[in-house]
Amino acid sequence: MDKASKPIKVNLVAGFLGSGKTTLVKHFLRHSGSEKAAVLVNELGEIALEGKGEGVLEFAQGCLCCQSPNELVLALKTLARRNPDRILIESTGIAEPARILKTLSDAPSLKHLISIEPTIVVVDAAGFFSLFQTLAYYYVMQLRAADVVILNKADVATKAQLSGAEKEIRKIQPRALVVRARHGRVDLRGILEGETADRAQGFEAERVGIEGTLDPADLQAFLERLPGGIYRAKGRVRFPGGTHRVQFLSGSYSSQAAASAGDIAPSNELVFIGSKVDRPQLEAKLKRCLIKA
Repeated sequence: MDKASKPIKVNLVAGFLGSGKTTLVKHFLRHSGSEKAAVLVNELGEIALEGKGEGVLEFAQGCLCCQSPNELVLALKTLARRNPDRILIESTGIAEPARILKTLSDAPSLKHLISIEPTIVVVDAAGFFSLFQTLAYYYVMQLRAADVVILNKADVATKAQLSGAEKEIRKIQPRALVVRARHGRVDLRGILEGETADRAQGFEAERVGIEGTLDPADLQAFLERLPGGIYRAKGRVRFPGGTHRVQFLSGSYSSQAAASAGDIAPSNELVFIGSKVDRPQLEAKLKRCLIKA
């Protein structure tokens, strides 16, 4: 698929003021590699961000999630004209992630323009419980929408605070990948794409490839029953009607036919990302989805 027809990846970054959202975004921009990244800042006030290389930045004054959905869609389309590979939407501390994501997924004009990628929620590890006592509703609302939780400020939190926060987060969103971080320094690109050489950050990524043609219904059932340790699966698969791009994210399965009717995958290849990825088991279950000749 060429650059012109490839959807722009969009990640929502949520978290309370002071949790380290902007620090995380800055770190990502500095380490985005060849990827051309853009940022739509949805925070009240002004935040100074500095990009690197071809990074593109856009600032939205005020709180987009408090305005009409059309204004958020318009801001995203305006930024998309700069042809980035990925857009990070940095939301306000009290934003409702589910509401923003619904706006993006329901907008007809964004259907083929963007691809909604994992939602990232940044949490202050040291201040988690004190903030949770007064902001429980917002914490639960944000964490339930999270695919990846960055447990930030791990260097100033105690062992009890870290383990306690992780335990509470997993209660609220058991499928999310929880990654500890200091000053927002995580391999976010590796976490999102499953491409990293560093396994010390608490996540794994395994590629599983098999030959043959898969049954669409069997594959969907397999992905919807993935264990809680896996928060995302994506790849190209071969169905009877041709090649499809499939994804399992936020507990939901999606499938889209390849752009070209003649784009037939020679094999099936899926990447599974999570905290516990059992490759042999996944390969065995994937083979059960093959259509027998």
